[in-house]
Amino acid sequence: MPAEPETSHTWVLIGKTYGAVAGERIVALVYHAEAQPGEVGGPGGDPAVTDTGWFFLWTDDPHRHFQLAAPAASAGMVEQVAYVALAEAGKIIDDQLPRRGR
Repeated sequence: MPAEPETSHTWVLIGKTYGAVAGERIVALVYHAEAQPGEVGGPGGDPAVTDTGWFFLWTDDPHRHFQLAAPAASAGMVEQVAYVALAEAGKIIDDQLPRRGR
C-alpha cells in the first residue's frame, strides 16, 4: 500500500468553514455557498453567477474566491462532499504554497 503523501497543511473546522493551517497560521479557507454574483477573470472581468458549490480563497488575497470542481453539498451529505472539496483544495495548497513564500 502506498504511503499517504506529505501535505503542507492541516484542516480545522471554523463554524461551517474549513481553514488550512500551515506554519501556525490559517493560509486558506474553503466554504460552501449558494449561487452568487461575481466576475470571471477577477476585477473588471465579465459578470457571472456561480453555481451553488464549494469555494476556495487564500487568506492573504481575500477578495479572490475560486469555485472548486467538487460537487455541491446536498442535505445529509455535506460532510462527505466536504472531503472531496478539501482534497481538491489541498492539492492547490500543496502545489502553490511553496511558490507563495510560505
